[in-house]
Amino acid sequence: MRCSFSPLLLLSILLLPNAMAALDADKIVQLLETKFTPIDMNHDGTPDVSRTFDGGEMIRASYSFPMTAPGTEEVWRLSPTRTSTELTVYKQKIAISKVIEHYSDETRDAILSIETYWKSGNETTLDLRIIDDFVGGNRVSEKSQLINGNWQRIGREIFPIEADGADTSGRNEYAQCLNTAAANPTTCVACMNTLKTAIDGSVNNLITSVPLSQRCEDDNFLYFGEGLRADKNKCLPPSNCSTSCTCTPAPSMPCPPCSDPAFAKCQSDHTLQQANVRTRLNEAMEPFRNMIKCLNQKNPKLVAKLLKNLIQKRPIIDCVNHPGATASMRRLLPPSGLSESAAIQLGRSTGGFYYSAHPNRLFLTADSPTMSSNTAHMGETIFHELIHSAGLPGNHNHNDSKSADFAKDAVYGCEMLCATTPSVQIQRQRKKIDGCNACFKAEGNTGSGAAAECTSANGWN
Repeated sequence: MRCSFSPLLLLSILLLPNAMAALDADKIVQLLETKFTPIDMNHDGTPDVSRTFDGGEMIRASYSFPMTAPGTEEVWRLSPTRTSTELTVYKQKIAISKVIEHYSDETRDAILSIETYWKSGNETTLDLRIIDDFVGGNRVSEKSQLINGNWQRIGREIFPIEADGADTSGRNEYAQCLNTAAANPTTCVACMNTLKTAIDGSVNNLITSVPLSQRCEDDNFLYFGEGLRADKNKCLPPSNCSTSCTCTPAPSMPCPPCSDPAFAKCQSDHTLQQANVRTRLNEAMEPFRNMIKCLNQKNPKLVAKLLKNLIQKRPIIDCVNHPGATASMRRLLPPSGLSESAAIQLGRSTGGFYYSAHPNRLFLTADSPTMSSNTAHMGETIFHELIHSAGLPGNHNHNDSKSADFAKDAVYGCEMLCATTPSVQIQRQRKKIDGCNACFKAEGNTGSGAAAECTSANGWN
């Protein structure tokens, strides 16, 4: 792995005006960019975060206030097989809830099931349980109660697995192309080719500001100081170069140098395209950081949850719509879970989405760095999907701006509180007073600033 992070990456996340005011930039940088432990997040002389690493991988973390509710401790563990995680919440040293996530393999990409335990009252044991199994595009949820030492089923429901997307509403030409296209492969390929031509034509002007030496990288991922990763196999455009040179080397007779100008140009163009994607992803981190900084001032409890999510999952940015996107979308079809129609709709109408069957990934579609040069929108979409990844769902009809539920949506409320570049149309559709209030109050935050912020004078409706 090659690493050279600037210590200034997250200095923009500043002090908070309330009980979490001592969460300063240096401590957040330590949390996300280092393996330092323990860490005193609020300078009260008591460590608030403690971590254990094995082979460079975090296998245990414990949190206390201000990273948790006052009087509680959260302990996160990774199993020895690396295929399950366990998060237990304690109050006065007594477990009050537990969540166990089981994955298909040690990459912890596709989830198999989630076990959730809690108390029905003042019992000394966790006597209620829900097991959610992810099967064939559905979440099968079974509720049980511990009675006389045995788990007895008291309910069972089946829910379709739905993706929480970030609507693009006119964000870029590619999204508009697919939105107006007939639902047939020929038209979609035409959109892809148009986009690829645009990228190829402008790539020499887009490799600009960020030295590659400021990134961490291995064979599979690009690593960012903000705690995110990008899947190189999904986000970097694949090479389609072929050569007319043919030669089979023999002992003591190596092949002569290949003179194939078209092949050399194709390789050069491909290198530039990949560098362009790297640059766009890196540039998207700045608006992402700024939105975290903004949310830190509105709802520090939600930010604490996002930070824990970042160090536990190291969420993976997964670029679905790039040249070759048909294969990219196909991997989300059953048995992974999405229906073909749902996958097509996601590819057409969203900037990105979070999909609970792959809980450690943040999928980018129209806001993928191979689709869009608008890195501000890209950063905003990553922020939106990270909130889903941390466990804050959207309301029912999350992406339907005409529904009553949309007006109360905390995820869009947070995005609109902290986004810096939405169009006037998107502002009008999404700046809902109830959504603004919901963001301020998510995770039990007091919401003390909502009365001054969530007003028609500030553009909320």
